[in-house]
Order: sequence, then C-alpha cells, then structure tokens
Amino acid sequence: MDLFKLESRLDAIDKRLDKIEKTLFKKDFTENDYWNGDIPEDKFDEALNKYGYEYTPTSSWTSAHDVPEDYKGPKTYDEMVKAGYEMTGDGFWIPGEKRIKEMEAEEMRSKIPDRY
Repeated sequence: MDLFKLESRLDAIDKRLDKIEKTLFKKDFTENDYWNGDIPEDKFDEALNKYGYEYTPTSSWTSAHDVPEDYKGPKTYDEMVKAGYEMTGDGFWIPGEKRIKEMEAEEMRSKIPDRY
C-alpha cells in the first residue's frame, strides 16, 4: 500500500474517532449536531421530535437590527421572472436561458484584467 493511501485511510479513521468521542462525551446536542448526523442512536428519537423531519435552517438574524439595510424581503413571482429566473414544477427557482447567458458574460468580464 502506498503512503498516500495509508495516510488517507488514517485520516478517515481519525475523523470517525473524533465523531465517536464527541458523541460519547457530549451531553447536550444542538440542532446543528442533529442535521450533521452527530447524535447517538439513543438520543436520535428525542432530537427527531424536537427538530423535525425537514431541514429548515435557523436564521442568522436574531432581531430586526440584524437585517441588512438593503434587504427588501423575498421577491415576488413577477420580480423573479423579470430577473430572468424560471420556476420548476417542484417550486425551485432556476436561472432561465437568458439569465444563464448573462451570468456567463459577467463571469467572462470578471476574468478580463484591467489595463489601467
């Protein structure tokens, strides 16, 4: 076995051991631990009842003072269509063909070095 493979296997083992240690010695688990799968089996049902089945991240905004000044709330359907997005049958917004071309052009422009 070459040194690289051995090292990567040892890294994987270290990560697993770290995870085991965290779960063995930690008494209180956070929502983040739940969504990352870092809760032991005997605490899982309790966390499932507490945090639910669907992932809904908590907001980093803890008060109205944390909201950025330029935040105007979620866009309406018409605003998203006007911005070049299309809604899938599942309700997800994806960039339309026109918006994709605009984003590609923006990326190309960003790669052009300034001459001045």
